Order: sequence, then C-alpha cells, then structure tokens
Amino acid sequence: MGGAPAATVVIARKNRDLVNHFRCAGALSPDTAASSASIGVEERHAWHRLARRGIIRQAPNSGYYLDQDAWALWEGTRRKRALAMIALVIALFIAGLIRTWLQ
Repeated sequence: MGGAPAATVVIARKNRDLVNHFRCAGALSPDTAASSASIGVEERHAWHRLARRGIIRQAPNSGYYLDQDAWALWEGTRRKRALAMIALVIALFIAGLIRTWLQ
C-alpha cells in the first residue's frame, strides 16, 4: 500500500519538472511555442498526461507551449483533492478514537 502514495509523488514531480522546462524555455503561448527537443524534454508519460489535460498544447507552427491557466486550474484541483483525503483520514481517525472511548 506504500507504493501508491510514492508513485503519486513521483508523478507530481515529473509533471512539475516538465512544466518548469516549458517555463525556462519561454514556451508559454502559441507565439513562443517550441519543439520538444528545443525545450529539452522527451514526449513521454508526463508529456502525454499533461497534453490530455490541455496543459501542453500544440501551436499552429507545430511547436508546443504550456497553457499556464490550465496548469493552475489542474494544480488547484489536485490540491483540493489531497486536502479532502487528508480531512477524511483525520475524521476517520477521530471517529475511531471516539468509538474506543465509548466502549
């Protein structure tokens, strides 16, 4: 069971690293889109994940760019989900403590 949280952390880091490559390359709009080679990344799993979510977009010039608004929206959603899961775990822990005290 310890593998799932670790995998989630690795995936999140790979996503952030890829986004940072786009930012460093300045590929942030259709006008500044660049090839994956010039950005310094390979089109692998993280690339395809972000492309499916519309975070990495293809420009008319065949280059790619980072949609920063889509990234911010995705990151916000991901954080809210993580906080909801933490709140659920805490609530279940407290419920277990109360149940133990009442017995």
